[in-house]
Amino acid sequence: MLAHQGEELLIPAAIVALVLAVPAIRNRLRRRPADDEEPAVPTTCAYCGARLERGAKRCPTCGFRVRA
Repeated sequence: MLAHQGEELLIPAAIVALVLAVPAIRNRLRRRPADDEEPAVPTTCAYCGARLERGAKRCPTCGFRVRA
């Protein structure tokens, strides 16, 4: 009986893996921007909320790196 225990757990393990993997894959595909779209440019600093100039690499107020 112990020799066949692995086969009994294979199908439930595969079902659990699918239930966890499908939403993760769906979210990654949704977040991917289209090739012809321009990436969103942040207008405020994520750390301090200060207004950012176009093309800024760092916030002029706190120095936090701008992520495009």
